[in-house]
Amino acid sequence: MTSVILIIYTFVIEQTIIVVVQKPTLKQYEHLLDQHEGLYCPCTRISIQYSEFIKMNPRFHQLCSSDFTSIQWIQYLFGDRNYSNPYLFGGVYQNSFWDRISNYNQLDFRTLSISQFYFLSQLCQFSQEVVQAALIAFQNQTFINSQAMSRSLFDIELRLIIEKFQLQIPLKMLREIQLITGLIQADALQSDYESNWVYQVNRTGTGFDVRYDVSVIPRQFSNCNCRTSSNYRQLSSMRSKNGTILFTIPGFYVGCLPSQALIQSTMECFYNQSCIDQIQSHIDYQQVPLNVTPLIILESSRYSPETTIEEMLKNLFVEQWDSQTYFEQYYHQCQLTYCQYQYIEQNSVSSITKLTRLVGGLNPAFRLITPILVISFLHIKRKLFKAKNIAISRKDIVP
Repeated sequence: MTSVILIIYTFVIEQTIIVVVQKPTLKQYEHLLDQHEGLYCPCTRISIQYSEFIKMNPRFHQLCSSDFTSIQWIQYLFGDRNYSNPYLFGGVYQNSFWDRISNYNQLDFRTLSISQFYFLSQLCQFSQEVVQAALIAFQNQTFINSQAMSRSLFDIELRLIIEKFQLQIPLKMLREIQLITGLIQADALQSDYESNWVYQVNRTGTGFDVRYDVSVIPRQFSNCNCRTSSNYRQLSSMRSKNGTILFTIPGFYVGCLPSQALIQSTMECFYNQSCIDQIQSHIDYQQVPLNVTPLIILESSRYSPETTIEEMLKNLFVEQWDSQTYFEQYYHQCQLTYCQYQYIEQNSVSSITKLTRLVGGLNPAFRLITPILVISFLHIKRKLFKAKNIAISRKDIVP
């Protein structure tokens, strides 16, 4: 009886085979991954910096490297091409500037454009600094992974990480700009150009008993009051001394706050050479026009000429991200020392070998009946398996 049990055990029991591959190459690893489920390949280095296998380079909108954000353009609008910082002017420059713009309406392009284009150049510069700082911080972050992943899973996970990074970068800058704008409106800060608040001086009395009362009143634009809202805008234009509109700049706005109006503006005029020429023809305080190159309409650009500065700012003026991920570098940095997999074996050759050894140790009489017992056992096993499949098939039939 003991011998029969040993023979049956030899054929019935399955074996779990564990295979260990030492220091697999990338090619071997990917082959093992295709061939075996449950492959276990632990990384020796579980924390890897993103800079080891991710490269990202932002490409900014052409506006930020164009003539219209250059110091030469701002100097041209200011009226002095030798002054190094025409926005932070003082002394004789301040006096000459205010003397000149006093000839124009407070919302004239020639009055407000210097502050608007300087603000635009600062937005571009600040955006680039924010992006570069964020990139450095991102590349210093670490990717935590205790086990080597497949190439396809690596691509999916890294794409999600990169997309999340690119979406989160502008949020901080936008919150700061909104905060500053809100504080300006809440504190009723006055623009130097009197675009939102106007000084009003009332004189009372005569002789030595003269009194001047100075008050500040909000500027009114048709149905808009700059006290209650700083979002009012109207198309920027150039006017004659009597208020007649000489030329309107399409897409470019002025309003209570020059900065707020700029954000709502587009640069469509500055894609058009004839529009630029019209602007320069009305800048009568410059003897010689500045040679500037219009912006170029590109089919590959994510922005059109009608895209607002606000929309570009939401993306930090980034035109495109050139992102590359390198699975080979990741695999190398993971530093695998081994891969392990296992499988179940019911090897007939092994079973026959064991059976031969077993039968060789039995008495001669039992050797004769061993083949009969084996054949009978296999026959019964096949019948049981067939009956089980029939029962399962019937169970699946719905009456």
